[in-house]
Amino acid sequence: MTQNTARTIRLLIVDNSPTARERLCGLFDPIADIDVVGEAATADKALCLVEEVTPSVILVDCDLPNPGSYAAVWEIMSGHPVPIVMMSKQADAPVATLESQALNVGAVAFVTWTPTGSDARASGDRLISTVRAMSEVKVVRRRNRRSQSRSLPPEAIPPPSPARPATRIEVVAIGASTGGPPVLQTILRGLTRPVPVPILLVQHLSPGFQASMVAWLSESTGTRICVGEHGMPLRPGLVYLAPDNRHMTVNRQGRLVLNDDPPENGSRPSVSALFRSVAQHYGANAIGILLTGMGRDGAKELRLMRDKGAVTIAQDEETSVVYGMPGEAIKLKSARYILSPNRIAHVVEQHVSVLSNGKRGQGALPLATC
Repeated sequence: MTQNTARTIRLLIVDNSPTARERLCGLFDPIADIDVVGEAATADKALCLVEEVTPSVILVDCDLPNPGSYAAVWEIMSGHPVPIVMMSKQADAPVATLESQALNVGAVAFVTWTPTGSDARASGDRLISTVRAMSEVKVVRRRNRRSQSRSLPPEAIPPPSPARPATRIEVVAIGASTGGPPVLQTILRGLTRPVPVPILLVQHLSPGFQASMVAWLSESTGTRICVGEHGMPLRPGLVYLAPDNRHMTVNRQGRLVLNDDPPENGSRPSVSALFRSVAQHYGANAIGILLTGMGRDGAKELRLMRDKGAVTIAQDEETSVVYGMPGEAIKLKSARYILSPNRIAHVVEQHVSVLSNGKRGQGALPLATC
């Protein structure tokens, strides 16, 4: 093992295959800034080692025996939160499904690693890069399942600020990255009725994960979700998810505009691009929501939305898997509200209810389908 320094990444490897653990140690041994500080063959051993060796990153194989990899990740994130990378050694693994499950229990990334074959070197390099990147992630303690599902009473929800008259909301824009899918699920489930405005969503995703995300989120929340297409008109009651590798924005005519401009904040699609266009074309008639994620994508543009009069919300630190994006927004004073996912749903409903008194008539707008 390499000599530990203040900048060394302390890696704990959890895999029930002795051969795989040996190969992983061999992969990381030449890497000067990564020190393998422990190995575990079972989830129970991993839980013990977390306290003993204080890793800065944990690498967990997704095929651990009972109590299982996902249960182990949940327990670690509930008691001793550490950035966790889950991996599969199967080249033909259902990546989208496994990644969804990994993120849902608190892992910050999912990768495939093929220790042999023509892709061995490339997949090893990806694994090393992922461990390095995730070592910089600030994670927080996961709440237990019971407290996550509990809704707060309506009286606990802050009312709209009396500083100015309530404004008719015409669109909701949401940005999320690491840890976002289960938070989005909580928010959409927390809505007691379909929101009578379009919802625009940028969720940073691995390529190929989008179809699985749409199916899972639609089924689990009962919400209608479309992958955005260029020129698509915005309809109330629909969630528009930004497509892979394209920025999604809106124009003055209420239509989606997709483009291949360079990545912003390292991402395409970028939350920043979406929020900037919403600020420009919707001004005060919008809600902007920035959720868990690494980096600062969307933080400055959420402030732009607030300066234009929009309702702006950042996820609170306690419920964020990674506090980078919302934390940066809070530093910039971009957020009017700092809320948990359950409370975000209530505040969104509270503000869009102003539509009932707006120019578009009484009651909810007719809802569209894809």
